[in-house]
Amino acid sequence: MYAATVGPWPEPLLRIAGGLWAGPAAALTGVASLKLWGVEDLPKPEVIRFLVPPDCRTRRNSLGMLTVRSRRAPRKFVRSDVTVASLERSLADAGRFKELSGNDLLAATLAMLHARRTTQELLAREVADGGDAGTRGVHEAIVAFRQGAWSRPEAVLGDAIRQDHRFPRMLSNPRLSTRAGVFVGVPDGYFPGEGVAVQVHSKKYHRGVDAAGADRWERTLVRDLGYEEQQIHVVPVAPRTLYEDMGRFRDALAVVVSARRGQGPSHIVID
Repeated sequence: MYAATVGPWPEPLLRIAGGLWAGPAAALTGVASLKLWGVEDLPKPEVIRFLVPPDCRTRRNSLGMLTVRSRRAPRKFVRSDVTVASLERSLADAGRFKELSGNDLLAATLAMLHARRTTQELLAREVADGGDAGTRGVHEAIVAFRQGAWSRPEAVLGDAIRQDHRFPRMLSNPRLSTRAGVFVGVPDGYFPGEGVAVQVHSKKYHRGVDAAGADRWERTLVRDLGYEEQQIHVVPVAPRTLYEDMGRFRDALAVVVSARRGQGPSHIVID
């Protein structure tokens, strides 16, 4: 196999070359595969792993590629001209081979569940079939998704609220409308008896412009004002605060929720 250019190979070309090197029976897995499945914010993998049948040799090359023998043949798909393992296998393998931390695996799995690229059942079957070593993030994502979380910050928020006796039940991502049928929004967290919404505002998703050319931050502020217009008090929080200063935020939120006990707007319904 020869390169037509001099210097570092771009990742797409490197993956295609890796597939040719690994052979027709191979399937890309782990982080390198997840990139082709559309998972964002992933680190560059130190090793690009290809699953091969048990009768194949384990090989490694100077480009950081490795073939790994597996008795359990993965479901195969072709993405961007590369044969890859299923999304579920790729997620689990990213944990099994320690390519992602538990938190990063949780975030990636939740993102794919929210995008409806996989299901809880398929993920649970993969963990059961292949063993749960290194897959804590996948399991935690399944639990968090069942509880209504769509992202890691929302999962962290939900866990913190459930563990604190000062709070009534908080709903995750409920769809709120008025009794007249007017859609209000889907807050990240909502205390119905108090009319308090918690909104996780991440710079990643709230800066720049969207496909229609609208300013994302301006749209966020307008959306928050829409809750206030419906007598729902908004408490904003950044993901980093949830990760690094949860105690202080939770204390402040407890004061707000306690002060509004019994003040939930009666004209708001949860669809």
